[in-house]
Amino acid sequence: MFKHAVDEPVLARIGDVMVSFSMLERMLDLYIAGLLAVPQRIGRCICAALTFTQARQLAIAVYNEKFGQDEDYAILADVLKRAGQAEEHRNAMAHSEWGRVNDLEVSRLKDSTRGFRGLKITTTAHTAEDIGAIATELANVTGDLGKLWQRQHKAKKLVDCDGAFPWSRPADS
Repeated sequence: MFKHAVDEPVLARIGDVMVSFSMLERMLDLYIAGLLAVPQRIGRCICAALTFTQARQLAIAVYNEKFGQDEDYAILADVLKRAGQAEEHRNAMAHSEWGRVNDLEVSRLKDSTRGFRGLKITTTAHTAEDIGAIATELANVTGDLGKLWQRQHKAKKLVDCDGAFPWSRPADS
């Protein structure tokens, strides 16, 4: 069996980032469903056909179309900007090779090509705490989007067709 060089505390933090990002995706699905006034499963169908970037663009465009650039628009734009930054961190972590630098740090190697420049390998060192901070920011963005959903729902800007914030799940799924 192959054994990699990344130890359990770091793996746990990487896993936390991945799970936290999936929660952010689901919260965005819920927000979009509320904005469109459709059941959550319909919102999930719509968002499943979009990249995360496209879902963020849909959310801000529909909000702007329905309510204009009011105070909540600015808050939503900020939350979605932070969500985009969090996605970049998550993508970098998910699509990298990991190794060990020393007892405290791991290295993340990312290969990329840009046009005629050829292969570029970027190496960055991380501690478990660095990676934990990314997971924390993901959790904060998710929480902020959830609070915005609740406030806007209360103000009748968003509709919860299912009556089950934050997620409803039929018994068969």
